[in-house]
Amino acid sequence: YMGVPTGLQFGVFTHFLLDLSRKRFYVGDELMGKIRGVKRDVEILVFTTPGCPHSPQQVRWVYEFAAINSKISARVIDVGMFPKAALRYAWVSKFTPSTLIDNRKVIRGVASPDEILRKISE
Repeated sequence: YMGVPTGLQFGVFTHFLLDLSRKRFYVGDELMGKIRGVKRDVEILVFTTPGCPHSPQQVRWVYEFAAINSKISARVIDVGMFPKAALRYAWVSKFTPSTLIDNRKVIRGVASPDEILRKISE
């Protein structure tokens, strides 16, 4: 997490850590198998703000992907605290969350885990 998980991000961050310690994931067994099947390195960035009501769900999915498969890395970037990082990755939308996969595939808004996996596979 780049920044301090404050606002709505704090809850998703702490709940994820608790669930991770219990090996509890919400993506489901079938999708978990597909996520484990990703064989290449994947970088996922989620650009968010502390008050965005839609970001927590997207952040949760991305955290789960990274926890399930070590080939997948996930970073959440608070664009309010790190505007230069947002510019570096060409985040030009005021719409959060915005997800960037491998620095070229963009998802605006919240995506289902299936959609995230589809973008990874494209």
